[in-house]
Amino acid sequence: MQHLGQFPFVPFDPRPDIEPGQTAEILGRRWTAGSKFPLRVTTQSIQREASIVIFGADGGASTS
Repeated sequence: MQHLGQFPFVPFDPRPDIEPGQTAEILGRRWTAGSKFPLRVTTQSIQREASIVIFGADGGASTS
């Protein structure tokens, strides 16, 4: 399963996806995938995009 075009980061963690309905422990925390889709837990990634905007996306955003 590849979703690299949808996210501004590239995961390079060698961990496999957690299959639907399965549970795995990663770095001391238990993760359970939903019943329909696998779950990808990424602990390392490379940021490949950033955006600077003039106005915040919501009323609670500020520049200070």
